[in-house]
Amino acid sequence: MKPLPLGLSLLLLLLLGAGSGDRPDASILPGRFLEHVRWLAADELEGRATGSKGQKEAAGRIAAAFRKAGLEPVGEKGDYLQPFAVETRPRLVPAPGCVAVLRAEGREARFEPPVGLSPLPPTASGDVEGGLVFVGYAIADAELGYDDFAGVDCKGKVALALRHTPQETNRESKFEPARTRVGSFSAKARAAAAAGAVALLMVHDPLNHPEDSRARPAAEAGEPGPIPVAQLSRRPLLEFLEGRGLDLLEEQRRIDEDLAPRSRAIEGVSAGVRLEVRREGGTSLPTENVAGLLRGGDATLSKEVVILGAHYDHVGRGGARAEGEIHNGADDNASGTAGLLCVAEALSGAARPRRSILFLAFSGEEIGLRGSRHYCEKPLLPLADTVAMVNLDMIGRLREGGCEVGAVGTANGLEETIAAENEGLGLRLNFTPGVPADSDHFPFHEKRTPVAFFFTGFHPDYHRPGDDWDKVNAEGGALVARLACRTILALANAETRPVYADPPRPQPRRERERQWRTGGPGQATLGATVEEGEDGLRIVEVEAGGPAAAAGVRPGDFLLAFDGAPAGTIEALRGALGKKRPGEEASITVGRGGEVVLRVRLGEREE
Repeated sequence: MKPLPLGLSLLLLLLLGAGSGDRPDASILPGRFLEHVRWLAADELEGRATGSKGQKEAAGRIAAAFRKAGLEPVGEKGDYLQPFAVETRPRLVPAPGCVAVLRAEGREARFEPPVGLSPLPPTASGDVEGGLVFVGYAIADAELGYDDFAGVDCKGKVALALRHTPQETNRESKFEPARTRVGSFSAKARAAAAAGAVALLMVHDPLNHPEDSRARPAAEAGEPGPIPVAQLSRRPLLEFLEGRGLDLLEEQRRIDEDLAPRSRAIEGVSAGVRLEVRREGGTSLPTENVAGLLRGGDATLSKEVVILGAHYDHVGRGGARAEGEIHNGADDNASGTAGLLCVAEALSGAARPRRSILFLAFSGEEIGLRGSRHYCEKPLLPLADTVAMVNLDMIGRLREGGCEVGAVGTANGLEETIAAENEGLGLRLNFTPGVPADSDHFPFHEKRTPVAFFFTGFHPDYHRPGDDWDKVNAEGGALVARLACRTILALANAETRPVYADPPRPQPRRERERQWRTGGPGQATLGATVEEGEDGLRIVEVEAGGPAAAAGVRPGDFLLAFDGAPAGTIEALRGALGKKRPGEEASITVGRGGEVVLRVRLGEREE
C-alpha cells in the first residue's frame, strides 16, 4: 500500500479527534496579524534598511515577542540575536555639476541628478562631447551571434542604449539572464567602449516596462569602468527625440521581433556628458538575525528541527523609483514577519510537537539574502538535523484565494502534505516545483534542505513607498499564516522526515514577476494591471475612473479574450492592444464564475 503523504495521517487524527477550532492555528486572527504588520511598517522604523536604527528596533521588538511567546533564546550570547556583519561595497555618489545635455537645432534638453540623470555603477568620471548614436541594447556577443555595434560608427560618439535584453519576456530567449550576463551595465559599458564610444547613456526600455524606473543614484559601485555611464529619465528623452527619426518603442519592438540590430546615428543630435563621481563607504555593516526555539517534546526527535522563516528588513528610504521616501514594506515583508509571530504565539500554549521548531527572522534579505546565507554558513542548530525550512515572504496581498507555494519539488510528498493541511482553510494554492532564487529559502535549498515558499504575488506597490499597512489583506495573511502553522506542525510530528529531492532549475525573479500595467506612454490602455499565471491573465488592479473601471471590470476577474481573440498571456494582450488606438472601443471577455462580455473605450497612458 502506498504510504500516506507527510502530514496526512496527522490531519486525519486531528479531524477524528477534535474539531478544527481546537487546532492551534485557529487562534491566528486577522486583527492580530494586522497589529504586527502595523508596527513593523510604521514610519518610525523608516523602512527597516539593513543596519539602520529602524531595523535594529524591529529586531528588538521581534526578540521581545519571541520571549513573550515562551521561545527559548538560542542566540550566540544566550539571547535571541545572531549578529553578523554585511560587508558593503563602496557606493556611487554623483558630485555637483553632473549633467547630460542633448542638443539639436538650437534646442537642448538637460538631465541632472537625482531624477533626470543617474550615474550607473560601472561609470568613470569624465567630460565628453560627441554625436548621438542609437545602439539598440548595447550588446555585442559572438557566441550569441548578435552585435548592436556592427556597421555603425561609434568612434568619438555618445551611445544611447536600451536597458535589459531583447525578448525579455520570452523565457526561452538566448538572452535570458539565467543564461548570459550580456544585459548587465558593465557588459554594455565594455561593449560600447570597445566600439569607440566616449560615453554610454541608457534608458529604461518602454516595451516591457511601461513605467520608467531609474537606477538608484547611490547604487553599490565596483571598480570604475572605461567610460562615463548613466541612465536618463525616459519621458523628457522621448519628448526631445520626437520628430527626430527615432521612435524608441517602435525600434525596440522591431529588434525583439527579428533580433536584427537597428543601430544608427541620430542625425543632427549631439550630446555632452559631464560626470564626476566618487565611491564612498565600503564598510562593515553590523546587523542581526532573530531566533527563538520551541523545543520538541519527543526525547528522540526533539534534536531535529523544522524552521519557519521570514525576513524583516526592507529597503529603508531607497527604492528604485522613489529615492529618499520611506518605503515601509508592509507586504514586503512585514506581512511574512507578522505571520511568523502569529504562529509563534499560536504554538506557545499548545501541546509540544515531536520535533523542535526554530523561528527565524532574517535581516539582509533585500541586499542579497545575507541573513539566511550567514545562518546556513554558521547555523545555530546543525543543518544535518534540519528537517525542512518554510519561508514566508510577501503574504499580505492575497487575491481571490490565490497563494503561490513554491519549491515543493525539493521533497517527495511535500506538495501533498501542504494540500492536505489546507483542508478547511479553502485557500487556492498554486504549487510550483522549482525554487525561486530570490528569497531566504534558497540558501537552505543550496544546502540540500527541503524548502517551501509561501507568497501571494507581486503588485504595483512592490518596492515603492505605497506598500503600506492599510493595503494589506489581513484576513488573507492570517489564512496563509494558519496554513504555515499547520505545515510546520505536520513536518514536526511526522513519523519520518522528508528526503531532499532535486527540483527543476532555479527561477530568476523576473520569471515570476508577470505583471503588466496595460499600455505604454501614448498607447491605448485598459487602465488595469494584469498578472499572468497558470490559470491565465488575472486583473489585479483596476484604476479608479479608468476604462476598465467604467466598463465594469473588477479586480480578480480573469481576462479571457480581447476583441474575440484569446488573451491568456501578457504577450497576447500586449499585441492586441498595440493594434488599437486610444479612444477606440473593444470587447473584452472576463471570467468571474461564468463568462461576461464587456465593452470598453480604451484610454491613453500618459506616463
